[in-house]
Amino acid sequence: MAVSLKPRHYLLEVDCTFRIGPRQGKVIETRPEGYLVVWDEWHDAEGIVRERSHQLLPYDQVEADNRYGQLAVLSRPRALNTSSDDIQRHIRTHEEVKRMLVRKSCAVAAEQLIDENRMSARRKDFEDHAELIIARARAVHASLVENMGRPTRRSGNRQIYGADSTRRPYKFILSIKGNPARKGKSLYDWLKAFKTSGEKGLFDAYRRCGGKSGHAEELADFVTGVLDALLDMERPTLSSLHDSVLAAIQAENALRHGAEVPLPSLSNRVSKAYVKAQAERLGHAAYAIRSRGFDAAYRDMHALGIGVTTYRALERVEIDEYTIDLTLLMRLTGIFKLLAPHEIKALGLDGSAKRVKISAAIDVHTRCLLALQIVPADTTDTLRQTLEMVYTDKTPLSDAVGCRYEWKQHGAPEEIVLDRGGPYISDEAYHILASLGISNIGAPAGKPWLKPFIERVFRSMHNLFLQRFSGRNFENTTKRGENDPAARATMTLGEFLSWLVYWTVDGYHNRPHDGLGMTPLQAWDEATEFQKVRKLSSKEMRLAFGTRIKRKLGRHGLTVMYVDYQTKGLSSRFLHAGNQKYEICYWGGDVGAIEIRADNGEWVTATAADERWIGKDEFELRDWLQQRRYKDPEAEEARLWQIHHTNERSKALKLAKGLFARPRTAQGVELTEAHFADHMDTAERRYLAGPYRDLFEDEVIPAASAQEPPQASSPSDEKKLPQDDDLME
Repeated sequence: MAVSLKPRHYLLEVDCTFRIGPRQGKVIETRPEGYLVVWDEWHDAEGIVRERSHQLLPYDQVEADNRYGQLAVLSRPRALNTSSDDIQRHIRTHEEVKRMLVRKSCAVAAEQLIDENRMSARRKDFEDHAELIIARARAVHASLVENMGRPTRRSGNRQIYGADSTRRPYKFILSIKGNPARKGKSLYDWLKAFKTSGEKGLFDAYRRCGGKSGHAEELADFVTGVLDALLDMERPTLSSLHDSVLAAIQAENALRHGAEVPLPSLSNRVSKAYVKAQAERLGHAAYAIRSRGFDAAYRDMHALGIGVTTYRALERVEIDEYTIDLTLLMRLTGIFKLLAPHEIKALGLDGSAKRVKISAAIDVHTRCLLALQIVPADTTDTLRQTLEMVYTDKTPLSDAVGCRYEWKQHGAPEEIVLDRGGPYISDEAYHILASLGISNIGAPAGKPWLKPFIERVFRSMHNLFLQRFSGRNFENTTKRGENDPAARATMTLGEFLSWLVYWTVDGYHNRPHDGLGMTPLQAWDEATEFQKVRKLSSKEMRLAFGTRIKRKLGRHGLTVMYVDYQTKGLSSRFLHAGNQKYEICYWGGDVGAIEIRADNGEWVTATAADERWIGKDEFELRDWLQQRRYKDPEAEEARLWQIHHTNERSKALKLAKGLFARPRTAQGVELTEAHFADHMDTAERRYLAGPYRDLFEDEVIPAASAQEPPQASSPSDEKKLPQDDDLME
């Protein structure tokens, strides 16, 4: 089977001179494996002179240099050699071509009038018929511009006057000042140049004009030195700099006149434009550093390349905090009914109007938001809670708000970009990142351009979302004016959180992103279609984001948030060691199990005794506890009457109570322990036992006996039937 090879492009030829990077060479021979090149003497990046040498240059390397813009062909053997003073057509600007077309129109118009015998080719006739030539030239110019780019009748080639002719049409503008004799002379010279050199002879030399100030280099150096001392963070105006330069020139001339040998004076006819030009001699970057500071100049002027490059989702995640430009009413609403009193206090829900801070995380590859949380003022573990939201599926949040799309973006990030703020430089933050295997990239404080993606999200949030609500704050008192954000605040914190989720899921994730060429949601679906994101098990999530507490072991196991966690190992441990203290790792994202350990041993998973909590989170548990707190008045009255009647009846029962003693031996204790553990019903026992099976499910009835009629059992057979107590045994 023939193997198809990629076609090879022969870009060079024998006697072709070219340049690759700083090296210039010439092809002296072509071989099957490449070009035989002789390199000229050249200087490398370190300034070392490299001697003339020969090299066999492979074809693939030349093609690669061509693709990356390193190959520049200087001359070819069969191409027309041009003078170094000639300006190539592709270098000409739009303005130069426009002026050339005006001259060509005048030359063609003059030729037409001569062919029509309306004038002769003498210069005197050009002076007498200047206006007639110009009038005819306007019609010729319109025809030239209209036919621009169309094939000519004679050669079939296209006229080339610039690809931007359709965007910026060429206009007929003729500015010849002076008497008719001068106009005629210019028209006569243009026709002569057109006949001699064609269009090339009609281009002017204006590009070589200008660039000279009319002042000596001595004055330029003096003015530059004065400006070098004046430019600073105070940002003096151009008028102030001009006055300072004039004052410095006056003082310098006074010193020169008073010297023993008088020196020539400096010219004091210095314009503001000249001062500005000399300030630019210091360099744009130097001027910006002096007037605005190094950090601001670097932020706005440092060279940019391709930037941060990612190849998959969650490869790079940026996290930062943002104080929203909106004042909210901090009062209790229905969304906070499951919070504890200390949590309500931490959120500042006292009814006042204030601004809040948001901690957010963004996936750089897809620009999807992975976390958005309100950060109370006294929160010390901001990073842990934000990272927990990055790992957690947020679809229940989007469903609760009523979004049309799901907030499904979550998973395990590979590297995190953080600033050096207080919540991100603690030992706990470093411990969490290390335990999760996340690379920590710390950006210096005050340099937001090092994490630009999260900063851009905050700007989009401000421009596209926050400005739609009343209670907006402003940068300073000048822009704020008499606007009182606290008085104009109309949105509560609960409403803001709902709208924030709605804007994130249905708004921001579905908005086309210029940097992606698609929406963030489309980018996420594309990135995760074939390479799924990595997630953590419940045990890993508990150990990374769980809260460490201690509890004593009891008959019901370990109790956390009114949920009993019981396993066979815990029951055995209680019977042998009693009320031993256990260290517990409790995570609100899954209350169906906890991690436990004793005496700094290994972490062991303990499941909830009641299987209703398997796979449930803390908010579902809090909702259940909230319902338990409610008391029905009628039911409470009936309960108290039951207690009263029971107490009255118990007086008679206590009289009939007897006392008895049971002997205890070591063997009896072991048998009792086994008896207590046999029928312990826990979620772990049910899971390990498998699905329910009927008592006679495994019994097989023979086919022959199935057809026989049942026979009456004898009294002796009835005695052999197992009783209920025997079955239980």
